Amino acid sequence: SPLGIKPSRWKQGKHLRKLLPTTRYCLVAGQRAFPPLPEDASSCHQSVSWQDSSSVVEILQSAPRWKAVRALEDVTLVLTLQISENQAASAKSIKTLLDLAVANIHSWQAGRQPCVLLIYMSGPTAEAVATIKDELNYLGNELCFVALIKGEGRAETDKKGDNEEEDEVYLDYVSRKALLNMASDIAPTRWVLSGVEVERGMVLSTDAALFCYRHAKAHGEVNTGTVLVVPQFALQDNEEGNGKEKKLSSPFLSVTQLLDMREKGAPRIVDPSLVELDDCQPEASVGSAFKPLHQLWWQQTKAELEANQEQPENENEGEDSALQQSDELTKQVSSLESSFTSLMQREHHAALQTYDNFPILLVDNLSPKGGLKTSHLVREVEELGGKRCYNLLRLAQLATLGYHVQVVSGAFAVSTTHSRQAFHTRSENDVSRCDGCIMYDNQDIERNILRDERYRPAKTAVVWYELESDLGSSDVGRRFI
Repeated sequence: SPLGIKPSRWKQGKHLRKLLPTTRYCLVAGQRAFPPLPEDASSCHQSVSWQDSSSVVEILQSAPRWKAVRALEDVTLVLTLQISENQAASAKSIKTLLDLAVANIHSWQAGRQPCVLLIYMSGPTAEAVATIKDELNYLGNELCFVALIKGEGRAETDKKGDNEEEDEVYLDYVSRKALLNMASDIAPTRWVLSGVEVERGMVLSTDAALFCYRHAKAHGEVNTGTVLVVPQFALQDNEEGNGKEKKLSSPFLSVTQLLDMREKGAPRIVDPSLVELDDCQPEASVGSAFKPLHQLWWQQTKAELEANQEQPENENEGEDSALQQSDELTKQVSSLESSFTSLMQREHHAALQTYDNFPILLVDNLSPKGGLKTSHLVREVEELGGKRCYNLLRLAQLATLGYHVQVVSGAFAVSTTHSRQAFHTRSENDVSRCDGCIMYDNQDIERNILRDERYRPAKTAVVWYELESDLGSSDVGRRFI
């Protein structure tokens, strides 16, 4: 597991922090200000660690049942949630924001799998923290670890120095990638599911935990180094003949309900980026990568559900059909892996940078080669902060390193009109998706970071290939050399 200890060693109380990572995570990055450091170099302006005191990182629930977790089979759900200073001033807003995070945890509870919820609150008051604790008292999930980061508010930021205007931009938003790294690093299992954007009203399907567990177990027994993508959809209300809208308020859906909606065409199932209230410029197309992924998911999901209901009359006919489907699946997966690998090429820079949705990934923490941990090898790049800022980079790096890319048939995340509207209570200082990468005014810094991240997995793949060339053929690195 990323945590690196046996579940049986999990402790409670004052000894708990000793088991947590000592890594510092960069919440806010910026340009280095003083010579002789290069002008186009980055620096971390605000960081956090699990070892910080409770006044900074407070553990609200310590997941006592993690002692019974099956580290190699179970799947940990990782969720993050950011609450701005404006939202923290209203108890109603806090409750609304927490409702969707709790909704995801309740969906995950059906599979009795562990989870982590990491909340960042900007400028929290004692009343705001008390509201969060009161809401979480009703969670009742001893498999879920919950922590709160108490971020700096407007008053604290303004005291720091002369650069008030720059700090104001970052005030109500920190790097989501840093929060994901921090939360993922304490997952007690080999398999971790992350990327669900609670802030966009996304809720996992009611049977997602079951399908994720099933796929993790099946792939984990065969090989290491697998990343499975969970698709995400937005439901768009249809107008009825009387001029009124048919509202779907509940985001709790099963896969059979989603298939039924698709067949009926009501409500419409669309890409989440098409229903955003932010009026942004269209993103560069990455349809070549995600269109076949969605097609593969619909195809595999339908086939899996039908296979559970029907049995072929002729045994040989069933074997021939299974063999044909296996060959077709191999071709589709190979095409899928190539599509994501190609995102690391220079000509696809715009698509890599501006893709709107954050991918939901079920990742094996064991790498394809060398016994390395994925959590050490390929992490989210914390300095690339922003709601629409290289969201696909980690997936592209995993594909480049030879991870097997597949889909989790049956599992999905979905937002409804009702769940999306819950998060559109912004102040003028909140960060928009339209802002893209927000950490640097100097674009050279961003380009330098991306250049290093583009070359790093390719170099690693070459080293793996050379080390194993004497032992036999290796598919790692072969597709990039």
